[in-house]
Amino acid sequence: MLDLQKHKDFLWKYTLSYGKLEQRDGISVFPFCNILMEEGKTIEDYKSDDIKEKLYSAQNVSEIFDLISKEYQGYYFMEISTPLSEDKELYSSLLKKAFDTCGYHGYISQKNYEHLVEFASEDVKDYILKHLA
Repeated sequence: MLDLQKHKDFLWKYTLSYGKLEQRDGISVFPFCNILMEEGKTIEDYKSDDIKEKLYSAQNVSEIFDLISKEYQGYYFMEISTPLSEDKELYSSLLKKAFDTCGYHGYISQKNYEHLVEFASEDVKDYILKHLA
């Protein structure tokens, strides 16, 4: 199971980017709060106390998922999918959110979804497979 405090510490330290910034319309996106970054700025320039407080006040992984910028949500889901697979309800709801916001490109391919749905609830499995067909 996922230790929420350690998870938050890890997210804040590595900021989900591992040095690679995702783009939206050619502009770099900060991994949290859908913030578009100004040219020449780094992730460290955007790691504010306000964003840290939002992250650390999240009560669960679902709230953290909602803080993650759209461009990183698929990647974030892939990072947490194994520890979450024990909680079918949470896993399923986040998988559906990832599918609805990210579709199948970038970090989660169509083949990934075909595998990931095996651990989801029947309604989410049916929903995703219907949309992949």
